[in-house]
Amino acid sequence: MLPDGSNIESLPTSPKGAGERASRASARNLRFDTIPVGISSAPSTEDFSVDFPTPQATEDESGLPHRLGRYELLEKIGGGGMGIVFRALDTELQRTVALKTIREGVFAESQEVERFINEAQAIAKLNHPNIVAILDIGRDQGHHYFTMQLATGGALSNRLEEYCKADPRQSVLLMEKIIRAVHCAHQHLILHRDLKPANILLNDKGEPLVSDFGLVKFLDRDKEITQAGKAMGTRPYMSPEQLGGLREEITPATDIWALGVVLYELLTQQRPFASASEDELTKQIQSVDPPSPRKLRPQLDRDLETIVLKCLRKNPIERYASAQDLADDIRLWLERKPIQAKPVAWRQRLRKHLGKRALLALVGLAILFAIAAAFLSLGKPDPDRWVAEIPKQLKGGKAVTLIGPTGGFRWASWASGPAKELPAFDAKAPFRLESSDIGLLELIPNPGVDSYRFRGEVRHVAGDTPYEVGMYFARGSQPTESGWVNLFLTLSFTDVENVQRDPVKRNPMYISAYMRREPDHSKLARIYSGSPTYYEPHLGLENPGRLENPWRTIAIEVYPDRFRAYWQNKLVEGIGWKAINATSAKNLSNRIQLPGGVNELKVIDPDFGPQQGLGLFVTGSAAEFRNVVIEPIIPAKGKTP
Repeated sequence: MLPDGSNIESLPTSPKGAGERASRASARNLRFDTIPVGISSAPSTEDFSVDFPTPQATEDESGLPHRLGRYELLEKIGGGGMGIVFRALDTELQRTVALKTIREGVFAESQEVERFINEAQAIAKLNHPNIVAILDIGRDQGHHYFTMQLATGGALSNRLEEYCKADPRQSVLLMEKIIRAVHCAHQHLILHRDLKPANILLNDKGEPLVSDFGLVKFLDRDKEITQAGKAMGTRPYMSPEQLGGLREEITPATDIWALGVVLYELLTQQRPFASASEDELTKQIQSVDPPSPRKLRPQLDRDLETIVLKCLRKNPIERYASAQDLADDIRLWLERKPIQAKPVAWRQRLRKHLGKRALLALVGLAILFAIAAAFLSLGKPDPDRWVAEIPKQLKGGKAVTLIGPTGGFRWASWASGPAKELPAFDAKAPFRLESSDIGLLELIPNPGVDSYRFRGEVRHVAGDTPYEVGMYFARGSQPTESGWVNLFLTLSFTDVENVQRDPVKRNPMYISAYMRREPDHSKLARIYSGSPTYYEPHLGLENPGRLENPWRTIAIEVYPDRFRAYWQNKLVEGIGWKAINATSAKNLSNRIQLPGGVNELKVIDPDFGPQQGLGLFVTGSAAEFRNVVIEPIIPAKGKTP
């Protein structure tokens, strides 16, 4: 979380500053919460904000009194073309607030005063947890002002890189809250018209707060405080119709466009349209299609790209009909359900690019059919395309999150046992995997590289004998006369009971090699067991009153000739592939020679190696998993891993 007032000394006095902050709640029913929720720095001047004059750098603001009403002005924390925001002390209630006043003070023109009051009235109409709240409004010594809650979380514009590097679901979850807040404003016939990351604040818990309603438009009022044909807003986030300056064309679709730009920027860390020239930027917004987000971030889901691009269609009618529809489509995507939005039809794209050139259109149509046929024959569902891209990501030096802090997998497949549905998961809770038998949930069929680290956090929450949980790697299958055999290595442990049942209550954690016959799903046969690392379990079935089990951090580093296992960030075993294959083959041979041994297993030759399946492992247990990641191991220059 950013500290309160970060970067405030470097705030530019750019047009229509993002330092102007709005609030929620009714002026007739003022709130006096003590939780700080809001002011942050303004955007840079490259935003090309329009409509408001840029103040001169030599402007003297010392003419403001040190006190307005019952508020003592402590320091300036933001400002733009029209307003200034101060951190102020409410001397009656002894709390710190954000106070906004008109920059021109007693010399403000009537239009500026009216716009300022409009902003306060707009905020007072709204009561939503993701819209900042107005506390008070007044006038003193000729200066108009209103006060708001004070935020410490900073503006979203300061967190773009952080969100872009995180799982896209985190950005989408954030945007869903923002969009529903904007829909609340639309329900009250209020358009924001200046939505951008700098005008979205984050409170001390990271919750978004829509702010700065300085360019608000009331749909139920005929009068608007601007001149016809004059564009208002921040240019990179303005819609084509907004840039045209036609008041009658400004609708909720205008805010939906801006929301699409913000989501695009969160996902890619780039704006869909950018230019050093204001005229060129305007031309791009009005006539050029935005670059595909997946070209900038290939791992993005195709449906998510479709949602973003629907918001950015030039014709307002082709965008979402309401912010509610946009939020609902985002919720469908988060729940991994089919979305309502559809990509732009090929016919529309063809008509747009070819116009009336019928011959070219027919040729293009034939090419499109050929390409479509190729994709139908060779293409895969989107999750398969995503997992197929993982080797490319690793070779490019990028880590891939398989399961995040909460939620579940992008791609998964049962690697053992009878066919059944994949486990469901809650987007807000750690992923839970449970099996009364043996559960192998594959997350990657083949990483495609020889050096990588497969790591995650595991919590053992329940178990019946036998019970182990952990992660598996180097899984491969080999055929037999009656089916096939799964061979895999696990780094596993038990945390729900004292397995050893000795006075010191120690449990083992170790590397194991297993064999399981398919498709009859016979029991696991252990064909290798590494040196155990002993530890004390934290929650025994015989001691249900003890604290909840801890998260255990486990990791496997894989190299071309060997692997290393880590428990709680400590190396516990390292062994070469040749050694473990030889030992496993010997133990397997001994099993076959025992009475009742299966002769058809004589063809099995353990061949564990780096480019094989990776996944989660439970047997007779329930476990939770989070922060499961595969990342490349890049050796230092001149060294081999």
